[in-house]
Amino acid sequence: MRDRILERLDRGLKKIFTELGIEVIKYETFDQGSYAMGTGTKPVGETTLRVGDRIIQLTNDYEREVFNGDVGFISKIDTEEQEVIVQYAEREVTYDYADLNEIALAWSVTIHKSQGSEYPVVILPMYTQHYMMLSRNLLYTGLTRAKKLAIIIGSQKAIGMAVRSVNQKPRYTQLRQRLMQVGLQQSCF
Repeated sequence: MRDRILERLDRGLKKIFTELGIEVIKYETFDQGSYAMGTGTKPVGETTLRVGDRIIQLTNDYEREVFNGDVGFISKIDTEEQEVIVQYAEREVTYDYADLNEIALAWSVTIHKSQGSEYPVVILPMYTQHYMMLSRNLLYTGLTRAKKLAIIIGSQKAIGMAVRSVNQKPRYTQLRQRLMQVGLQQSCF
């Protein structure tokens, strides 16, 4: 049953992404030779960085002109020079092995790390198991990171808990009205 649900979700998301012009990359499409340990890899603690990995900058680095939250892809790992080269938008940035603590893998990122950035598609998991994290402000921030599409996966109860939870100053965002426009039942609020 679980596999059927995941398969249907996968097919549905692929269809949506294709219609939006977003390329869907699966692990099988990578060049297995360069993605396996060895060529084009660099172990960093418990993580292994590989050519093609999506990464996020964790701190502001004024010398390199990359800032907290910038996202790029590893384009080259030079084991002789002990450098990792990251492609950010239209420019490359070189990191010495000693500076790799400034970046982390970013195949998915938290709402907190995504603040100030936008993405073509945002998928927000909303479950009651982490009810302490459910807040209106966090839901709003997550939804507004999406340029083209936001997908909420979870229960209406969790969404309702988030919408009703106002932990800080009130914001006038019309979040309730926007969720109702896309068909969420008013009973959640």
